[in-house]
Amino acid sequence: METLAFAASLLCLLYVVVAGAIHRGLSRSTAGRNAALPDVTVVIPARNEAHGIERCLAALAEQTYPPQCTEVIVVDDRSTDDTARRALTWTDRIPGLKVVRISESSLACPKKNALDAGIRAGAGRIILTTDADCIPSSDWIASTVRAFDPEVGMVAGYAPLLPGRGLLSRLLALQSLVVSTLAAGSMGLGIPLTCSGRNLAYRRAAFKDAGGFGPIGHIRGGDDVLLMRRIATRTGWRIRFNPEAKVDSHPHADGLFLRQVRYQSKAVHYGFSVLLVAVCIYIFHVALAAAPFLAWHHPAFRVPFGLMVAAKCLADWLLLSRAARRYHARKILRLFPLLELISVPYVVVICAAGVLAPSRWK
Repeated sequence: METLAFAASLLCLLYVVVAGAIHRGLSRSTAGRNAALPDVTVVIPARNEAHGIERCLAALAEQTYPPQCTEVIVVDDRSTDDTARRALTWTDRIPGLKVVRISESSLACPKKNALDAGIRAGAGRIILTTDADCIPSSDWIASTVRAFDPEVGMVAGYAPLLPGRGLLSRLLALQSLVVSTLAAGSMGLGIPLTCSGRNLAYRRAAFKDAGGFGPIGHIRGGDDVLLMRRIATRTGWRIRFNPEAKVDSHPHADGLFLRQVRYQSKAVHYGFSVLLVAVCIYIFHVALAAAPFLAWHHPAFRVPFGLMVAAKCLADWLLLSRAARRYHARKILRLFPLLELISVPYVVVICAAGVLAPSRWK
């Protein structure tokens, strides 16, 4: 038991160090000062998105970036509703709007296939991607382009889920803050770990330097994170988090478990060093899950267990509270105690399922 407690304490220390490093990286995510106005291509993959595509296009019609430098490509990926027809009604308000229809997938991941078709149909030097049910802020394109300093090949932005009235909706909103915090902090450290395709942009040159989606086309999911990792590790381009660029969306409760599994399945494709740290943190959560049972049968384990819980909660609070202040999301921190309570079983179950279970895009 002493050996077990010592090993768990070391893993706890690693967790605190990683959280502290992410906290430090948050301070390094600053807006860019690029003054150039390159042509941009906004790619929106859409399958049966008739219910939300017009809200997305309405937001894009209000962008502050020069319309003569902007083209918007909606990729109708085998929709069975009137997604394409509704998108085409916006051509008068978005002169650079195109609708590309695809009928088959050459890549194992349909979303990568849709994105690839949109990228090939466009001509912009900067490619921005979002989802059809998202609502970009009016300065989304302009602030993202400003972040592309000469050495920057990819820019990720803040992609919050809007909290609704239900508890689950607010928990998902808090989870999106966790993801954005990890993205901003890790990119600030120069070790990008995650991002969201709801708010992502990259140079066409960086996309080509990474081999496009070809090298990762056989993997279902990861159109955002796995491309980011290739640009980070296989090219000389820098990756940046832009705290000014914001894209809102509403959480979806349908298919929640499978969607969470798909998110976590990307981790197995990271490099060895990142994967090693991730495995250690996973074992730490397994230890926390087992600790109440061990403490019940072995009273000597109660003090180390209590210290580990306190250390984790403090590290998480310091990190998330700073991010919440920065992104004006303090209200959802009210659910922090509940998040801490469910975070251990979430990591233990969902991360394991992400490794073992196949994932798919709709």
